Amino acid sequence: MSRISRILLVASAIFVIAASFLFVRRFFSNQLEKRILDRDVVPIRVIVRDQDRIETLAQMILFPEQKWVLFYFVNTDARQPEGSKSIADQTAMFADSFDKYSGLKSIYSVELSRDSFARLIDLGEGLPMYLETAQIFPNSNFQYPAGRMRFSGQQAAEYALSRRMQQGQEQLSGLERMRRMETILLNVAWNSVQFADKIHSKDLRQFALGLIESDLTKPELASLFNFLSDANVSILEVPLEQGADRALYVKDKRARSVYSEFFDNLRSGRMKKDVFSLEVLNGTEVGGLARRVKQFLQDRGILVLNADNYPIKPIPKSVILVRAGKTALGKHVMEMTSLPREGVFFDRSTQDVDCTILLGTDFEIKKLQVFE
Repeated sequence: MSRISRILLVASAIFVIAASFLFVRRFFSNQLEKRILDRDVVPIRVIVRDQDRIETLAQMILFPEQKWVLFYFVNTDARQPEGSKSIADQTAMFADSFDKYSGLKSIYSVELSRDSFARLIDLGEGLPMYLETAQIFPNSNFQYPAGRMRFSGQQAAEYALSRRMQQGQEQLSGLERMRRMETILLNVAWNSVQFADKIHSKDLRQFALGLIESDLTKPELASLFNFLSDANVSILEVPLEQGADRALYVKDKRARSVYSEFFDNLRSGRMKKDVFSLEVLNGTEVGGLARRVKQFLQDRGILVLNADNYPIKPIPKSVILVRAGKTALGKHVMEMTSLPREGVFFDRSTQDVDCTILLGTDFEIKKLQVFE
């Protein structure tokens, strides 16, 4: 047998084995996993309730071909047609109008109460967070100082769902609350592998899945979490406008346009391109360190909008604070700076830059890398 014939024979055998494996896997897969294996786009309604009100509403869209997940959030203070009730006060069926915003009707539903949301966080032994400034909420049960901390489940729920009402700024309170939930979600997604390790036992996994109200079966929920732990996660927000009655209303056409732009970028591969803005803040006693890092990055084509001192010094460990709603950006900046994964956090409270690098005493400029 010639060498080429042997290569063809081996290649054919590998193809047959791979095809057989995929066939067997698909045969024993649940319905959600079959959709993922078939690379179908899967839209899922996500709700977090506080008592009878819908405090969080999003459409989670799985893109198996790109290994990407989009959470498309809508501010539940808003209304859909004029004269309707706020989304928070509607039933799940009427509140979910994402078929108008994304063109995709949710085929599954996932729902959490405030308590079950908190218990899930506790099963993962808390949630690592970084707060740039101390946070104060009315009648809060917890404190939120600036810096690194680990939220308990009840603390994460309070942070995500608390409302700060300020006279004349009622329209902004719902937006701020929604972005705090987005912050929690992105940090959960970033730590999902560690969370899975904490509940590795079968009984604990079953208990965690049982906290979720869903029309997905437990095996399908497990498939969903497996996909989430291996995918990039992005956040979008449904655009709103203020009506003549000062209430907020969804802009259907603009919402569809926002989604279409995201989908076009995802399909074309532009979502993975490294176009983003940075700021560098020096949390050490080394003078001029932020400016040196800024110059290094700018010389290599990275857009650095600001280099300054951080008001809190010294910071022992460096922090990557991702403002843009993309876990892929956290991965990129982590690799670019050679900083550890546990130093990456997400914060949706401000949009001035896509990412902030807080330089701590552990930072070594010689470890900076920029990938072509």
